Amino acid sequence: MNSARTSPIAPRNPASPYDIFVSYARRDERYAAELREHLKGLRTTIDFNVFLDKEELRAGDDLKHKIDAALRSSSIFIIVATPYYFASDWAFPKEFPRIKETAERSGKKKRIITLVYEECDFLLEYHRLKRYLFEDFSKTRKRRYNKLIADLYKLLSENGA
Repeated sequence: MNSARTSPIAPRNPASPYDIFVSYARRDERYAAELREHLKGLRTTIDFNVFLDKEELRAGDDLKHKIDAALRSSSIFIIVATPYYFASDWAFPKEFPRIKETAERSGKKKRIITLVYEECDFLLEYHRLKRYLFEDFSKTRKRRYNKLIADLYKLLSENGA
């Protein structure tokens, strides 16, 4: 663990792989930012890299290449689930199938965590997959991240982050 590094969640080295990939609809940036703040605390305990497109993608980047590389290297995928996610033109119809395929091809090495920030409908198949973790933040005013952070710590430790 590098205790000197408590900076914003970003790769140690731009060429390094990511451990966590956050998928969200553009209209849900506030939830992605809230999640990012909670992940900062976990970084004081364990070292890991997060792909959050708003922080990682720059004008002129080959977006498809960078996203594909982040998807391949990540071992944990966090879905910020809201009605906007499932209605988006990109996140659910294009990004989620790639996340699901990557997780399923990996056996038990890659996990999907769904964080429900607003009530929304899900596909039944989504709940049947055992390696998918789920946390419902939609029914409480104050979201409790303790269980999520504990689950992430365990998964990151297992994956050698």
